[in-house]
This record gives sequence, C-alpha cells and structure tokens, in this order.
Amino acid sequence: MAMESSRTISALLIGNFSSREFRPLRTSITGFAEITSITNCEMTVQVLQSENATYDLAIIAERWPGEHSRRALEQIQRARPIMRMIAVSGSWCDGQKRSGCPWPGMLHTTWHRWLPHWQEDLMRLSKNRLPSFGLPVSASDHERTLFRNLRYLPQKADGKLIAVCSRREDMADMLTAACRSQGYATAWLDPRHRLRLEGPNAILWEGSANQLDDLQNTHHRYPQAPIMALLDFPRIEDLEQAIRQGAAEIMAKPMHLEDLFKRLAALLDTEQTGKIARRNG
Repeated sequence: MAMESSRTISALLIGNFSSREFRPLRTSITGFAEITSITNCEMTVQVLQSENATYDLAIIAERWPGEHSRRALEQIQRARPIMRMIAVSGSWCDGQKRSGCPWPGMLHTTWHRWLPHWQEDLMRLSKNRLPSFGLPVSASDHERTLFRNLRYLPQKADGKLIAVCSRREDMADMLTAACRSQGYATAWLDPRHRLRLEGPNAILWEGSANQLDDLQNTHHRYPQAPIMALLDFPRIEDLEQAIRQGAAEIMAKPMHLEDLFKRLAALLDTEQTGKIARRNG
C-alpha cells in the first residue's frame, strides 16, 4: 500500500500572535508549517510587494474591530490572489460576523474555535489532502463541518450515560434528544436542585460565564465524570476559569452537533484509556 506523502506548508501570520488568545494557535501550527510572522497589514503589503515568496495561506489575528484596515487587506489579496486568507477574531470581535460587515473574500473563525477545527485542516493540507478551507469560499459553515467530520463520525456509544447540566429546560431538552439520537442514555441535572445521579460517564454542562460556580459544584459532586462545558461566546478569562473549576473540555456556542459528538466521543475515549491505565498501574 502506498504511503501518504507529506510536506511542510507555508503560512503567513499577520498580527499579534503573542497574546494569550492567539498564542495556542501559533504553537499548534509550528509542527505543520513554515511560519513567517509580520506584525501588521501595512508591513505585510510592503513585504509582499518586494519579494516573490508564495504562501499556502495567511492567518490574520484581529484582537479588536478595526485593528486592521480593509484597504490594507485588499492590497494583500491583490498581491497574492490565490493565497487562502483566514481571519481569526479575538474576544472583542465575536459579534463581527453577525454585524454584516466581516472582511470580504476570506474565511472567518474565532480564537476559541481554532484548535478543535482548523488544526486538523492544517494536518490534512500537510498530507496533501483537501482541507475544509480548500472548499470554495461560498461554502457554508455547516458544509465545512460536514466535510471535516465525513471520515471521522464517531460510532454510537450504546449504554453510556451522559448527564446534561443546565438551568434552561429548552437547552436540556435539545441536548438530551441529540445525545439519545447517537445512542447515549441521558439525564437532565438542574443545578438549582440537589438531585443525585449515579454513574454518569460524562457531563455536558451548559451555561454562561457568570454561572461557572455551577460548573465547580457539578465537578465536586461528580469528580469521576469528565465535564464538557458549553459556553456562550467565551473570552480567554472564561476558558481559563472554566478549566480551573473542573472542565475537561470546552466548546463555544453556537456549535454544530457533528463537532460536539466528535469531541464528546474523544473525551469518553480519553477517560476510558485513563481508567485502564490506572487499573493496570
């Protein structure tokens, strides 16, 4: 059987990737890409106009709306028209895409979605396989999600109990129904009531940053069950606090169920592997 070829991709990083939000992004692509870093768009335009270097993609970090000018971004696009450009928004830009004024002609993601989504795409590109950002720019977020998960849909986990912890009945109903469609047993834990559930394999905790005390209480009550926290548009401080208070995995809402179940399956696999290692140890 022929071995899969691989290559080092070339990536142009534009912006401040030393901030807490974007530092993991830079670290994640170091193993797959040859990186060129430039601090702002204006300097990037000068560099591209004075050299003949080509790049597979450019990743632009925006810490706040208006940090980079549209004029400079358009000049970058004209200088390298076939270079795929990915805009990564920081905590203060989460509403930019909903405002109707996102940067044109490029893909958009947020700092907290990079590791679960885009790192795998870079791995595919380095192996000369089509990444989701290789699809047309007109492809929807859901189409890209389906493409990413096409070969990696988790198998149904019959019999495993997933507890859904939420103050909102509508969210609990949606998440429990979705989990049951994948073969999981489910139960709703309302953090306002002190009901005790025996033996959940994992917990989906849903809430906002000002409810993280509920997350900590849930972790203390079920220390054996890994918790996946589903947070509304988290900032870096929210993610760090959620981890300190017991979250093993964090996802930002809104989200695609395909991504949720893929990461939930990975979380359960990691927990099972850890239990086997502890027994054998």
